[in-house]
Amino acid sequence: MEQPQNYFLRKFLALDRRVPGYLTRLETGSIATRHHMWAQTLRFLKRIICLPEERISRICLASLAETDDQTEEKYNWFTQVKNGLAAMGIDMSWPLPDKWEQEWLDIIASYFLNQDKRKVMDSPTNGFYTRMMTADTLSPAPHLLSSLPLSNKRILTQIRLKSRFLNIGKKFCLLHPEGNCQACNRKAEDSIFHFLCECPIYSAPILRNRNISQDTFLNLLTVEDEPIWTEICNSAISSIASRSFLSELMEEGNEEASVTT
Repeated sequence: MEQPQNYFLRKFLALDRRVPGYLTRLETGSIATRHHMWAQTLRFLKRIICLPEERISRICLASLAETDDQTEEKYNWFTQVKNGLAAMGIDMSWPLPDKWEQEWLDIIASYFLNQDKRKVMDSPTNGFYTRMMTADTLSPAPHLLSSLPLSNKRILTQIRLKSRFLNIGKKFCLLHPEGNCQACNRKAEDSIFHFLCECPIYSAPILRNRNISQDTFLNLLTVEDEPIWTEICNSAISSIASRSFLSELMEEGNEEASVTT
C-alpha cells in the first residue's frame, strides 16, 4: 500500500532503497497512503449519512449498523470501518455524534504520525533521527523548504537519513557501514560521519579540521542555517567526487590486471 509513495520519494531524493518509508515520510512531511484511504472512507461515510433517510444507501448503512454484532466482520462494511477506527482510539457508536469528521481526521493523522515516530525510536539503527523530529505536526524538514538548490537538498537528505548511497550528478559512492573504511588505516566504521568528517583520504578539510564529534555533526544537520548546510554540502560533494574518482581508478587497475593475466 505504501510502496508506490515510498518508491517515488526515494527516487526523487536519490535515496538508497534500504531507507525505510517511515523515515522518508517524516523527512518530507508526507501523509501516509493509509491516512489518505481513511480520509476518503470518512468522506464517503459522511456523504451517505447526509442523504435523506428514505434513500437506499442510507437505509443500507443503518441496517449494517444495527446488525453490527450479529454478522461476521468480513460481511459487514460498517463493522470493518468501526473496528479499524477503534484500533486508532475512535469510538464509532451508532448513531454517530455531531461534528465528528474533523475530530476523527485529526486523530487519524496523529495516529499515523506517532506510529512513524515510534518506529524511529524503536529502531536500533535509525534511533539517531529522534533528535531531528522537532515538530509535533507533519511538516517537511527545514532544509527542504529552504532556497538551496535541489542537488544540495538531496545531499542533505541522504546524510540525515544515513543513506548508504550518496550521489551528486554523475558522481556517486556506496558506503558499507557494516565494515571498516578501506581507504584509511584507522579501522573505523565506513559510516557517513567517518566518510565526511574523519577519513584523512576522503573527508574535506573544511569538516575534518573542525574535529567535531558525531553528536556535534548531527546537531549541525538540525540547525536551520543555510551557510552551514551549504558548507556540509560542499564538503560532501568533494568527498563523493574523491571516492568516485578513486573507485574508477581501482576498477581500471583491476581490468588491466585481468587483461595481462
